[in-house]
Amino acid sequence: WWQAARRYRAWATQQTWTSKGPIRQRADYPQRLEDLTFWMLMSGKPEGVERAMAEAAALYEGMPIGVHWYSWHQIPFDNSYPEYFPTLDGMGAAARAMAQRGQTVMPYINARLWDRDIPSFAGAYPAACKQTSGTNYVETYGSGRSLVPMCPYTRLWQEKVQNICHRLMDECGASGIYLDQIGSAAPVICHDTSHGHPTGGGAHWVGGYHTMLRPIKAEAAAKGVLLTTEDSSEPYMDVIDGCLAWNPRYQEDVPLLPAVYSGYTVYFTSPQAEQDTLDAFCAAQARDFLWGCQLGWNGSWILREQHREKQRFQLALCRTRLAAKDFLVYGQLVDEVRPLNNVPVVTHQWHRNQPHNARLPAVMGTVWGDDRGRLAVFVVNTSGLPQPFTFQVEPQRWLSSARGPWRLSSLTPAGETPLELAADLRVVLGDLQPREIRAFVLTRH
Repeated sequence: WWQAARRYRAWATQQTWTSKGPIRQRADYPQRLEDLTFWMLMSGKPEGVERAMAEAAALYEGMPIGVHWYSWHQIPFDNSYPEYFPTLDGMGAAARAMAQRGQTVMPYINARLWDRDIPSFAGAYPAACKQTSGTNYVETYGSGRSLVPMCPYTRLWQEKVQNICHRLMDECGASGIYLDQIGSAAPVICHDTSHGHPTGGGAHWVGGYHTMLRPIKAEAAAKGVLLTTEDSSEPYMDVIDGCLAWNPRYQEDVPLLPAVYSGYTVYFTSPQAEQDTLDAFCAAQARDFLWGCQLGWNGSWILREQHREKQRFQLALCRTRLAAKDFLVYGQLVDEVRPLNNVPVVTHQWHRNQPHNARLPAVMGTVWGDDRGRLAVFVVNTSGLPQPFTFQVEPQRWLSSARGPWRLSSLTPAGETPLELAADLRVVLGDLQPREIRAFVLTRH
């Protein structure tokens, strides 16, 4: 799959959705998303969200953090969409107070559904996706409400979402907006001939969303606001800045999308259940970090004293990510580290969304490249025991032009320190300390 990812990347980075270039070259990419290291997941009243974010600021000291804020409005979740206004009392003031602390506030909206059973749907019905019978579709989620997918090709729906986003930025001080389902839900086959698109198929779904999102993206870029969506549908990468990787983690997962699109977009969240053990938590967090994912999407439980060791490990990973932005944000994930010594495999139980086991090496590592021809190796001991680790640098495997000689340095949040590199390019770390994170940079002389 590594070979497949590299071949697909060579094609994908020539397509329209990557035509604006890598993150580092884009004038419209939000700096706040490039810098952000950690996400909180919160819901409900402004005072509770602001209080939790103040605690997070103290615990993740010096780290740019964000909050993904659900139910900031008076309507219940998945109910009465898209009539989000009025907000909860104090929502705008809380958002601005968090922004003054340098925090990113990203409210949730659904960019796809209209509640059939509210008065405004009568006027929205013409823009709803239609079945061959001429009736609208209905989708039902946990709220039990009858939610209707809207056709993104219609001007009515485009302008509705554009207005909501404008009000969030202009009135509420949002520094991010999460547009749910755009990158996740499949296109709904629309047969309404009055919409002006081909019926029963065609490219109008993606094209309609682009027409909707371009003015939102332009306003957001001018105001430094980031835009994200659920999951990772690639055709929207030029108008959506980040992708919510919210699904439960499994042993069999591989970083296919980061291998293809690292440096062109940001994948964020490393969600876990509160009841995961420290070792299980650290294994999942370290693997997401090594794959370039922004960490977090934890509820307020991560701030409690009994989870302090988990929070400190996350903080150490966040600090390393910020120090290694040239690689983990702007660079390319090129390979995994293959140890030369035997590394114990540990069985963990992850509880999100239901208990399941994952067998992972106690020490894991990945290799990243940057746009200056440098390489970086990241290695994490996820266990509570010292672990020996030895690997060999393989520039010829990772770079098209790998002529040396090479210089090795250790990268920490404090900077780079030169190290000796053996003639055979073997790096012997000795015992990695419990939960130790190591980063190495390889530069041509």
